[in-house]
Amino acid sequence: MSDEPRKSVIERYTDVVIRFRYAIVVATVIACVLLGFGQSQIGFSGDYRYYFGETTPQNEALEVLDTNYANADSIYFALTPKDGKTVFDNETLEAVTRLTEEAWLLPYVSRVDSLANFQHTRAEGLDNLIVEDLVRAPAELTRAQIDNIEKHALAEPSLINSIVSADGKHTGVNAVLRLSGDSPGETGKAVAAARKLAKTIEKNYPVAVRLTGVHMMNHAFTEIGMGDIKLLMPVMYGLMVVILFALFRSFLQVLMTAVLVFLTTMAAQGLVGWLGILLTAPSSIAPTIILTLAVADSVHVIKSFVNAKRDGKSKEDAVRESLRLNYKPVFLTTITTIFGFLALNFADAPPYHDLGNITAMGVGIAFILSLSLLPAMLVILPTWIKHRSEGQQMKFLGAWNKLADVVVNRRAAVVLAFAVLAIGLSIPIPGLVLDDRWVEYFSEDTAFRKDADFVQDHVTGMYSVEFNLKSPGANEISKIEYLEAVNEFAEFYRRQDNVYNVSVITD
Repeated sequence: MSDEPRKSVIERYTDVVIRFRYAIVVATVIACVLLGFGQSQIGFSGDYRYYFGETTPQNEALEVLDTNYANADSIYFALTPKDGKTVFDNETLEAVTRLTEEAWLLPYVSRVDSLANFQHTRAEGLDNLIVEDLVRAPAELTRAQIDNIEKHALAEPSLINSIVSADGKHTGVNAVLRLSGDSPGETGKAVAAARKLAKTIEKNYPVAVRLTGVHMMNHAFTEIGMGDIKLLMPVMYGLMVVILFALFRSFLQVLMTAVLVFLTTMAAQGLVGWLGILLTAPSSIAPTIILTLAVADSVHVIKSFVNAKRDGKSKEDAVRESLRLNYKPVFLTTITTIFGFLALNFADAPPYHDLGNITAMGVGIAFILSLSLLPAMLVILPTWIKHRSEGQQMKFLGAWNKLADVVVNRRAAVVLAFAVLAIGLSIPIPGLVLDDRWVEYFSEDTAFRKDADFVQDHVTGMYSVEFNLKSPGANEISKIEYLEAVNEFAEFYRRQDNVYNVSVITD
């Protein structure tokens, strides 16, 4: 029998990695590239409905409203005369009329409401009621006719603070869209057409046009989420390279880490595409989280390898030492991180499920590459690590030993200090406020936020509550008792603070 001690699992695994290092590098790179092709399938959803689960009471109530009434999700064009006057003049009313007509041609539009096509009812004689557009042939209107339009518009409950501001200086054209939901690109297509129309109106008339509404908000989530990915990833990579170079002072070691992080992120995002997961604003930050954790795994493995090399070990033995020291800590960190992010599947909002699942996949890939691709590259690529003398080694360890002595010898004080710190930092927690005003998710510098704030300050509100008021029985909505109850309900809300407009059948 051999007197040699039996090798552990990690030792046998390391021998395999060292022996088949070239095959491992080729195989892992090919696998990550193949997974990465899935990135072309990634879709981005900014639809606020995606934040609710399919079986939640909120989504079921929304389905009832959509089934029984017209979908209220819209693109809102706010028009403001550039001369500071009211909207009740020929040129502005011409702009409103043209915008109303061309808004009907936007993709997926099912309804357009504005001053121009508001159905105004007037009496003619004793027996006739005439129903017609409030604004007709705006270029030919006399001052007296325009004044009459203004009087009716500012007295109409369904228009005031909805389609026209109370001071008459701003007006809106509301285009309601009904999307099929078959393609994530439908909102983007509609928004692009709306922006083009807004520019056309501004070019031909002395008005400023601002765009807001649910679909503009949905698209803003998409644009900003994708923009963050394009901006944050290069910034993160740049910071990573600078910090790693300061830590390792080796181009090759930084390159190895960058390769691992790049392949991890590419493979994880590719899986997102292959699995059909739609990115949202919350889940779009997953690549940044994955990058951070992948760097942490790499730093542990590489730093231990460098220390072993400085102690005089060969590359192969340095890799063995690095994996022996790190496989348990890296594994425990990975598995706890994966379970932590998978716990987001218990959240009510599906986008947070996606954030947890994407990050968990990325962390798992980073773990696999850190213990396969990275050690294989460490053996293959050349290293110029100087051997550290015994005196240098003692000096290196001295500072850490002093810190360890402080922690061990003053452990009670350390525990107490951090307990006090934790309690102190937790004191403001009761002051946290849950605020889901979606417009304020966006920076005040973004175009959507600027337009939304302007519309909310000068024209109408950005948030609505819709009620499905059932009558006692079939065909009873015309009975006076029901209509009186509905009107009383509407008047109650009109008396509340921060209510811009109440639209109700009794009007």
